[in-house]
Amino acid sequence: MEIKHAHSKIVTIVEYDSTAAFVIDGQEYHGLKDLIALKMGTSKSTLGNYLFDIFQNKYGKYLLYRSEGFPCFDSSDYAHENRSYHQFMICNSMEEALKKYDFIQETSESFNIIAFNSPKLAPLVYATDGIDKIQIMTKNK
Repeated sequence: MEIKHAHSKIVTIVEYDSTAAFVIDGQEYHGLKDLIALKMGTSKSTLGNYLFDIFQNKYGKYLLYRSEGFPCFDSSDYAHENRSYHQFMICNSMEEALKKYDFIQETSESFNIIAFNSPKLAPLVYATDGIDKIQIMTKNK
């Protein structure tokens, strides 16, 4: 079920329930779990930084995965906060995934800003632990 829709000249961002079906680049996914289901025999590989992984999903797409923990401001946060933000950048090849990785490494902006202001990273799926919604950013044609 489509929830919200944001549109600019460059990108469109749509929010869905995390279990809802959605289409990216002509491929239908049956929720976030379907998007990130690993291709048989594929394992995750860390890219230079523990926040990044790259893997191939069961549909043959390469996913550049980035996660970052929620910010902590005091000792209680550090003791109890275990949620993270997640970005899944859908790529057609390993080369495309590595180009997106290089772009992120060259950018000094924060996690949330880079997610939604960088059409170079689209298509991108953004998820947050504890929230049953996902946001999908695609480039406008």
